[in-house]
Amino acid sequence: MNWLVCDYGEVISLAPRPSDFDALARICDLPPERFVERYWSGRPEYDRGTVDAAAFWSSLAPRPLDDVALASCVVADVASWSRLDPRATDAIEQCARRGWRLALLSNAPAEIARSLDSREWFSRFEHRVFSCDVGSVKPEAEIYSALLSALGAEPSEVTFVDDREANVAAAKAVGIRALLYDGPEVLSGL
Repeated sequence: MNWLVCDYGEVISLAPRPSDFDALARICDLPPERFVERYWSGRPEYDRGTVDAAAFWSSLAPRPLDDVALASCVVADVASWSRLDPRATDAIEQCARRGWRLALLSNAPAEIARSLDSREWFSRFEHRVFSCDVGSVKPEAEIYSALLSALGAEPSEVTFVDDREANVAAAKAVGIRALLYDGPEVLSGL
């Protein structure tokens, strides 16, 4: 049994555009560069599920967000991460045709995770392991243990592809074959 486990953000999906962050910064009433700094510094706890959307988005803004602003942030954030890279999706589908079983491992808050769960394209993945559901984020060892448990697989049966070196190194540390994703060509040799 050979599992291909893919990261989502900046592997399957394209990165948010600067205009996406600009729109979120306006909602939060912050200059874009300050917004981006706060967004990434607080994101691990939101992805882990230890803070909910209201707490995360309110922590970014200099003033409390009303329900409309909060909902706007969630919708805009989900949309910013929802653009699939057709080159990556094609390469993943080719791997499946070559016999790879597919799984997804992603740092994602509940709102993004449930959005992906509801999209038909993601039904290709037999398992979708999201940080918000297991209470651990990459590169923590616990998330890789949760992945192996979900797959019912040994580390040697898994190939993991991620765009962050720290996540690749952490997967390798638990015995998973891990590749740094720098484009869909990484998948063509599998």
